Amino acid sequence: ALPIAVADGSGRLVIAEATSASDGAMVLRRISDDGAQLIRHIAVFAGSPHRAWALTRLGNGGFVVVGMANVSGNRYLFVTRLTSALAVDTTFGSGGFVTRFWGGFSIRNADVAVASDGSIYVAGGTTASVGGNASFLIRWTAAGVRTYEFLELEYGNDESIARVLATSDGKILLAGWTRSSTPDWTESAPVTATWFVQRRVAASGLIDGSFGSGGKTVVTWPVLPVTNMLFFLPEALQNQLGGATRDSSGRIFLAGQVTTSYGLLPYIVRLTANGALDTTFGASGKLLFLLGPGARPSGAVDVAVVTPAGLAPALLLWGFHFPEGSSRASAVLGARTLDGAFYPGFGTDAAWSRTPIVSTTLGAPAALYRLQLGRLAVSSAATKVFAALRFWDDNHASPTGTVPPLSFGLRYWAPH
Repeated sequence: ALPIAVADGSGRLVIAEATSASDGAMVLRRISDDGAQLIRHIAVFAGSPHRAWALTRLGNGGFVVVGMANVSGNRYLFVTRLTSALAVDTTFGSGGFVTRFWGGFSIRNADVAVASDGSIYVAGGTTASVGGNASFLIRWTAAGVRTYEFLELEYGNDESIARVLATSDGKILLAGWTRSSTPDWTESAPVTATWFVQRRVAASGLIDGSFGSGGKTVVTWPVLPVTNMLFFLPEALQNQLGGATRDSSGRIFLAGQVTTSYGLLPYIVRLTANGALDTTFGASGKLLFLLGPGARPSGAVDVAVVTPAGLAPALLLWGFHFPEGSSRASAVLGARTLDGAFYPGFGTDAAWSRTPIVSTTLGAPAALYRLQLGRLAVSSAATKVFAALRFWDDNHASPTGTVPPLSFGLRYWAPH
């Protein structure tokens, strides 16, 4: 599992990561610019493997971590609240933790948001649940009391919530995707897919009917078969929403990858604050944004709105690109204006407003095929960006053979 990171209020980086240590504990690290580290080991269930799914910073300097613990084959969702010194806040839940176990299925992804009153919202996707892979939403109060939860399946057998966002008016936004099947790189059948954004009243979980159409905006994509083998990615990503964010005016940005007749391509969708497709953006609210040259698949796994000091706001896009004629996958940090244009002067490849990263960039002896990307973490004033990634190669036909995973933390921002 890749580490999850956020920046604290002092420009330091806080990371939650899984560990192979004998105690199975999750590791929390706070890293300063000079390399000094504060390290904590936190275990909800002693002796059981833990991994982090999501991490967010609180207004008081503390943090909330969401993860999963494998307890004798049973996978428990857990939430813990930490102080600014990464100590467990024992005033939350039971000794600083709350847990949830549904039985028979497990969490495949999760996100977390904390409202101004301290209530915690965890949303994501499950495997092998109520007739398929369902999405879920759970609310805990600031004291750690669970007040509601939802398990939902729109249609087909594959659905997930990728991001949950708390707004200042007491609402929460859930951004996710649905598919009629779970494709992999051998899948040839067409896949029906949509992205969706839903708004609920935070305290009750009830649908806010004033948003979109009956509380939800649905973005549809063409029904097309998979056209490119995606052996270099660790999981199927066809028509999957990667990230969601809002700007200061409340507009909503969605980013992900879509299967087209050309292949897998990245798109940004912009919605108004009330959930309507913004027809002034791209083509009826949808914008194709390439992350580099060539005719191979590319896509986005996360997006963030940032405002660098003294500069115009920007969309940071974190994704992958598989260059034509090259036996390597590349991770890409790109930037666009809020209207979708290239952001002037950004990155090491200014023509594409991007910084591409391949395994040889990190000192690997040869170009590697496969990669896994984590989520973006951005410091205040966007002076630092952290993005976790992993390169490796298990394609035995490759001249590089099997190469162990190579992990990397990127800190980069040089707009001019």
